Amino acid sequence: MIVKKSPFIPTIFDQILKDLAIQTSEAVTVNTPAANIFETDTDYTIYLAVPGLEKKDFEIGVEDDVLTVSADRKTDTEETKGKFNLKEYNYTSFERTFNLPKDLVEKDKITAAYNAGELSITVPKKEVVVYKPKQIEVK
Repeated sequence: MIVKKSPFIPTIFDQILKDLAIQTSEAVTVNTPAANIFETDTDYTIYLAVPGLEKKDFEIGVEDDVLTVSADRKTDTEETKGKFNLKEYNYTSFERTFNLPKDLVEKDKITAAYNAGELSITVPKKEVVVYKPKQIEVK
């Protein structure tokens, strides 16, 4: 027998999952950067908002028709003042994938630039030859 769960009646599992989420959310933060994608006649440009990173933190690759953008950054700071010690660490990591239009882009000509917290990736389009219909005269 299948019983449909009512969204208005909490179960014990809901509370356990909520408690687990509260405990783990403090230790692990998953950041997915916001993305804007613009299309022109000649290319697609993907903009990712990723402040606080450096060029060396990024890894960008293309496999088949999937563009993958990822970054890893670890920082440690330690401060000692008298009897007070403070050590903080931060780990930032993300991965995003984008499906590219099949056989419509120049995968070998993709470029990327990072400036002022914004990563821009330019994906050039292949030149598409459009044949115009032609009437053939019968002689």
